[in-house]
This record gives sequence, C-alpha cells and structure tokens, in this order.
Amino acid sequence: MFSQYLKETQNPIKDILNDKVLFKSYLNKIDIERGNLERSMLHALKTPEEEIRQKAIRYLIDKLDVPEEFIYVEESLRHLDRELKDRIDILVFNEKNGIRNNLLIVECKEPRVSINGEPIEQILRYNFYCNAKYLWLTNGKDNMIYAFDSVKDIYYPYTKIPPFNEMIEDTVYNGVRT
Repeated sequence: MFSQYLKETQNPIKDILNDKVLFKSYLNKIDIERGNLERSMLHALKTPEEEIRQKAIRYLIDKLDVPEEFIYVEESLRHLDRELKDRIDILVFNEKNGIRNNLLIVECKEPRVSINGEPIEQILRYNFYCNAKYLWLTNGKDNMIYAFDSVKDIYYPYTKIPPFNEMIEDTVYNGVRT
C-alpha cells in the first residue's frame, strides 16, 4: 500500500517543482525575500515529516484518484476557532452545490515518531472541528486508518483508504445523503 508507494517515489524535488498541489504546500515555507526558491525547497524537504506528507499527497492523487482541487495542504483551523493554531497536514474534501464536505484528514509524522498516543488525540481533535468520515495517520512505515460511523458515533479501523469515488458515495450534503 502506502509503504510500497514510498519506495517507488525517489525524486521529491522534481515532483514538487512539476506539481502545483505539492508546490502550493511550500508557499508558506519559502523565503521569498532571499529569492532562493530551490534552496528553500531543499531545506523544507530535509524534514522527514515533509517527505512523508508529499508522498502521501502523491499517493492520494496517483493511487486513489483524488482530484488536486479537492486537496488542502496545511489547512488552518483558525477560521473555525480563532484560538486554534493547529494546521491539518492534508484535508481531502468534496464540494457539491457550493457545500463543502470534508472526507479525509491525513496526519503525517516522521518515520521515527510513533503514531500511537498523542497523534491519535491530535487527529481526533482536528476531526471534532472538521467532521471528516475518514482519518489516516502515517509515519511512512505504520498506518492507522479509521472510518467514522455517525449513526453509531464510533470509529472503525480500516485496512486501506477507499478511492475518492468511494469516499464520496456515502456523503451527506446539507442533510441529504448522496
């Protein structure tokens, strides 16, 4: 699954320079005043967590057919609550008739960081505000995937993330199930 995909992608800098979604995630990391875009991108890529995030984005696009326009990277929660300083690593959503529905929250950690404990609390806190159906925690080696059943108010473990078209099949927009 994702671990295999990580092994297949070997040139993250080229991927980022040639991909507008990946490039957008660097806009807040680039030091424009210095005018050294490539050096800034190289510095940003040095973080292991960022490498996992970029590969997760590629996985969503390439393997799960998520359209680029339905991916937010480093989505701030501040617009929901001014006190929040949190940013969601990756948020996948869908939009119908001007109504946005959050489908998947992805929280990425560097490979040496466990995805148990605090990262689980973190992604659940994010989902309190975003109400996504699916949650994915990854450090590139380990993955936890959950689906939320709103009727039973419980998270169920999943073995894989469904493709985008399956994520949107059972979506509710303004009280109307599609």
